[in-house]
Amino acid sequence: MGNFEQKSEVSHALVAAARLAPHQVKWVKLSKTQLKVLDSIKQGEEVTAQLIAERCNLSPSWASSLLKHLYQRCYLKRSHESLTFGGLLFKYKLQDVQSNFNC
Repeated sequence: MGNFEQKSEVSHALVAAARLAPHQVKWVKLSKTQLKVLDSIKQGEEVTAQLIAERCNLSPSWASSLLKHLYQRCYLKRSHESLTFGGLLFKYKLQDVQSNFNC
């Protein structure tokens, strides 16, 4: 894997913040599958749930759910286009580090 799965010491400030608001830690902590999805997206690349499903060996519906949750947690940007026969195709890109704080 890439940068997202490197183990390192957790900042003392983050530990203190987690202790102050333990019910919100789930919004920061990512699962191994979520990390795998993030790691499979190249900087500047636009991906769909179908593409992520193929890359990460996931079902398209599970890939779609993971991408949506990562978007809701401000790790990804999302755009959409209307399909010819109805519905929407969502496309995702990695969020810029600077803009991630203004989510």
